[in-house]
Amino acid sequence: MLRTMIRNVLGALGLERRSASESLRKELKLINQNLDKIHRSLSSLEERSHTDPTLTRSILELSSRLELLSTTPGPSNKLASSDLDSLLRHYERLITLSKNSEIAIKKSIIDGQDNQFRQIESILWLQRFLDIQRPLPWTRGWAASPDFLLHIYTIIRNNRPKTVVELGSGVSTLVAAAALRENGAGQLLTLESDEQHAETTARLLETEELLEFAQVEFAPLEPWTPKKPSPLGEQWSWYRTAGALSKHDSIEVLIIDGPPQATGRFARFPAIPELRQKLARGALVVLDDARRPDEQAITSAWVEDYQMTVTQHRNYEKGLVEFRAF
Repeated sequence: MLRTMIRNVLGALGLERRSASESLRKELKLINQNLDKIHRSLSSLEERSHTDPTLTRSILELSSRLELLSTTPGPSNKLASSDLDSLLRHYERLITLSKNSEIAIKKSIIDGQDNQFRQIESILWLQRFLDIQRPLPWTRGWAASPDFLLHIYTIIRNNRPKTVVELGSGVSTLVAAAALRENGAGQLLTLESDEQHAETTARLLETEELLEFAQVEFAPLEPWTPKKPSPLGEQWSWYRTAGALSKHDSIEVLIIDGPPQATGRFARFPAIPELRQKLARGALVVLDDARRPDEQAITSAWVEDYQMTVTQHRNYEKGLVEFRAF
């Protein structure tokens, strides 16, 4: 379609050239050169446009402008030259956009392949390590990713904690409890704000005979206000912890995967202000979903205001930050 319009423009300009003055001939020569340049490159540009909606819209705009130019009476119209200059500048921007889009698409494909391989590799290692009778529950979407789960399993096996507290239940609860069982000691307490989800996780633990090492407690969310002001907000919705943590004064591993982001901005911020005094010296704290801006702001606030030390960032599927309490 675009090439046909280019040919029409060239034909129209060719008729005018026979009666044009020398100055107009020079102008026509420049115009024809510019049009030829557009013509030669449109084929590859059209092919690239199929992969990028923004590029497609831009080419349609270029098409309409060429069509308008093809109906302009004669090259003596002063708009012709300026319009072609504008078209060429627009075309150059399209080429840049096309190249950038191609680079972005390639990077996205490579990153996606790398992540897919990492998740498959992690789930295979988990299946090899875990002494469970049934397949792991779903680990896509909102659920914990396999690379995060493998990290949880590894730190529990390596550090052999006596007390593990988890915020938010699910497949991570099963993995943490199974790791404690393989250690032969330790207790996991998981706080869950959704009653049905808490019951589902408890049944899963019972099915795998892990209740000796893990307990899921329904802890509905209630208003929570920090004892000292925070730039992140004034009030949050947080787990009702009264009674739930009365027997846990020396938490050695804290896994933070809740509350859900939908409960409010910086939803997981209260974890350290509320539980900092219950952390054992040298305790490990693991924060999931660390790619999100909210979790990044939370990390900064914990480091600055609550003397938490970041020991590692992991470029996992959803991101992970690990802290130590000193």
